Amino acid sequence: MGSGTGITPEPARQGGDHHTAPPIAGITGTQEPLPEDHPLWRLENVIITPHTAGGSPNRDGRIVKLFCENLRRYLAGEELLSVIDKRKGY
Repeated sequence: MGSGTGITPEPARQGGDHHTAPPIAGITGTQEPLPEDHPLWRLENVIITPHTAGGSPNRDGRIVKLFCENLRRYLAGEELLSVIDKRKGY
């Protein structure tokens, strides 16, 4: 759908019964990460995904390179790169 102040998650909550409302995906709001107690987490018709931007023709190669390096590190018992901090939400 979009992100920032121009798009709000209100339509997802106003869609009626969460068992009969159509699925909604791609909502991002004005607050990221979404707080743990936010109502959108409880809606079954909403899919929440991480906010990503800045596609690049080199992106796939970078992802593969990072994966291979982290696999090497994991097998060697070393610290991994780009680990998600769940306490920070990213």
